[in-house]
Amino acid sequence: MLLRTPQATVQREDGSFVDEARWPAAGVKNTKLNLSKPLNANTGGLSIAAATSDPVSFSGTGKVSVRVQVNKVAAGIKARLVDYGTANRYTSVSNIPNTSKCWGDGNTLDIGCYAETQLNTAVSDTSVVVRTLADVGHYKSLDRKESLQSGMWYDLSFELNADDVVFAAGHRLGLVLTVELDNPSIPFTGATITMVRPIHR
Repeated sequence: MLLRTPQATVQREDGSFVDEARWPAAGVKNTKLNLSKPLNANTGGLSIAAATSDPVSFSGTGKVSVRVQVNKVAAGIKARLVDYGTANRYTSVSNIPNTSKCWGDGNTLDIGCYAETQLNTAVSDTSVVVRTLADVGHYKSLDRKESLQSGMWYDLSFELNADDVVFAAGHRLGLVLTVELDNPSIPFTGATITMVRPIHR
């Protein structure tokens, strides 16, 4: 009986819920997007970054592969998958005044009743959909961290956090890569990072 239940229930951008029999969603396929830097442009792009007439679905875990050079012994890269396009987007959840919903019998310490909640939204031009932080020192493996040497090139691959989202028709899909600043929990040193696409042999 358990095997017949959906593997995932996904809340969509409009607040509705969709059951997925399997996850990542059935029908998705791995798609490779190449980083590029157009001529005379300050920022790079993705190979399908142009706006499309159809929605684009992202379901599962993305993977980023880059070749980097750093000037410090430790460095981190923060990656963000961004939805570029005007939309009414979720911002927060708040309690609805003068409402109450009870769950179970409750007791003297916890009556089991709570205010009902509502989703709050606002119109915006961009939204960070997925983010993750990669430690360049783990370019060989997650189990062991290496000290980095200035001037050397390192091939780094890391996964984005898993998600399930639909990019609306006409929106653009972007990948933003930035250097992680000095972090008390991870001794990054505000390094300068030079980044290119990986060389496949």
